[in-house]
Amino acid sequence: MASIAKNLYVFCEGETEETFVSNVLAPYLQSYNIYYVKPINVGGVSGYKSVIRRIKKLCQQHPNEKVTSLIDYYGLKDIPQTPYV
Repeated sequence: MASIAKNLYVFCEGETEETFVSNVLAPYLQSYNIYYVKPINVGGVSGYKSVIRRIKKLCQQHPNEKVTSLIDYYGLKDIPQTPYV
């Protein structure tokens, strides 16, 4: 059975994350038939609600693709307090 190539969009907080995705993650994922890895540099994030809104928009723009994120949660404000399962 032939494998299907997949595309992945990575919501990146800044230049460091974008560089990591382009130079490390993308070449590694090629061995898993993920040949198109597109970092989306948003130039920083300020709050959880903003991040969720922007990721939802990215998902709507690419409904048949995979979307993930690479952000620093340290300075992220207003994260809901939910118990770990």
